[in-house]
Amino acid sequence: MPTDLSDRTNDPEQQRLSPPAKRAVKGACFGFFVDYFDIYLPVVALTPAIAYFQAQHTPASSVRELWRDDFVAFLLGCSFSAEERLLSAGVRLRHLETGGNVPMFRTSLRCRPVGRFHGPVVVSMRAIRRSEVERAVAVTAELPFAHGAPLHVGDPAEIGIADPSTPDWGDPMPLEADEVPVFWACGVTPQAVLAEVRPELAITHAPGCMFLTDLRVADLAAGR
Repeated sequence: MPTDLSDRTNDPEQQRLSPPAKRAVKGACFGFFVDYFDIYLPVVALTPAIAYFQAQHTPASSVRELWRDDFVAFLLGCSFSAEERLLSAGVRLRHLETGGNVPMFRTSLRCRPVGRFHGPVVVSMRAIRRSEVERAVAVTAELPFAHGAPLHVGDPAEIGIADPSTPDWGDPMPLEADEVPVFWACGVTPQAVLAEVRPELAITHAPGCMFLTDLRVADLAAGR
């Protein structure tokens, strides 16, 4: 039924709230205040912690600004160094033909712990013709500074890779009928270790973006 407004009065005395009504309004305001801070206060309080633990993706041009005097730099061998030798030996590397990056996978293999550092082994996969696998193994075994011989040849599931079509890094490489998946150790392993250890700060390369040296692969193969 519509409310009849004709009986309302403009008398200030009658418009004043009763004590119970005032208590109700104060309670509602206080409840809103508490509810507001119950939602937003934890976010405000935790912002420094969130910023501290969130990984920084900083472009290489700003690494100089992050460097500290107590830092130590490591250059690790890379399986990319072996590709020149593989090609020279007549081993087909199809990812180079397609212009893609090699697929990289986090495996169930574990690194040997050293101090506080521990984590999974990461591998890079190359699709190698079945007839060329033995040659690929022999050629890369000559380059221990570039990860050496493969860690695994064949079934990816044996090293904990459930779905080889979805690499953790890099580009997928579907196998052709005459190809075998061959897995080499990968320089992304340190990043996987750092992700588990979570040091205060670490500077790494991006997967697929390597550091070039003036060392020659031929000299490494010759033991020089």
